[in-house]
Amino acid sequence: MRMFLQEKFKSYFEADLMSTKRVLIAEDRQNWMDMHTDIVRENFSGVSVDKVTQGADLLRLATAQPYDVIITDNTMDDSITGEMAIGKIREAGYSAPIYMVASCRPETEQKVRSYENTYFMDKDSFDSDKFTSDLEKFLC
Repeated sequence: MRMFLQEKFKSYFEADLMSTKRVLIAEDRQNWMDMHTDIVRENFSGVSVDKVTQGADLLRLATAQPYDVIITDNTMDDSITGEMAIGKIREAGYSAPIYMVASCRPETEQKVRSYENTYFMDKDSFDSDKFTSDLEKFLC
């Protein structure tokens, strides 16, 4: 009986881990990191959120484990920009949706939008309702 219960508990636990949606947020400004985290947690229950502040960490985590969506800034505290990380993530064959929220040059925005399954929103005209609606595609 004990073995049966252990196996039953284990299967429920593993199924729960497999069904949990995962989000990676890469942002070096605390106010934006907090806002993105709050939007995800308040609108999508049970979502696991990993947070990094540097492009190198974004690249490392995004290519090491699966995420349902990645949210990133462009300019962070190290030499790897969000744009560079997206390029390397795509070159490595990872296709998770990536949503960049940044203030950047038009050429950077155009380059980011050129990658498959990649979205962009300008920080200067950030719309939390649209952002939340966009995330629903990946987290519901």
